[in-house]
Amino acid sequence: METLKSGFTTTSLVDLAKKYAEARAQREELDRQAREAKETEESLKESLISEMASQQMPSVKFEKIGRFVLKPNVRYDIADIDLFARAMLAQMVDNGKHGRPLSDGLMVQKRTAKTVIEEMADVFQWGEKDFQARGLTPVEKMDMTFTREKN
Repeated sequence: METLKSGFTTTSLVDLAKKYAEARAQREELDRQAREAKETEESLKESLISEMASQQMPSVKFEKIGRFVLKPNVRYDIADIDLFARAMLAQMVDNGKHGRPLSDGLMVQKRTAKTVIEEMADVFQWGEKDFQARGLTPVEKMDMTFTREKN
């Protein structure tokens, strides 16, 4: 058995490497299981939304399970990136002219910044054509909340 500069012996290093490999394999398996569970959850959620919507049930409560409530969830997809970029630049220039932070004109995060767009739409009273003129398409997707019943 050889002692390394770090103070570990080659045997302890091998043991650590084995334990690390086992822990990593366990985490990867749990990650795989979590992905599968999430896919199943999303599929069931879409089925519940579809069934509740088809029966015109915005809310339903089941004993010993919980309450399910449908709610619209709106996002804004970029339909025309060039038009959207021009609108964002124009907003930033306008902000600069009026002494407001340029960043207030930014409307992009991972997706568009929904709250920023909705605030601008409210302040400037945008209609459907105003969204289109900025390269945006409002997309409404039904979503659902679930509150587990306490036992």
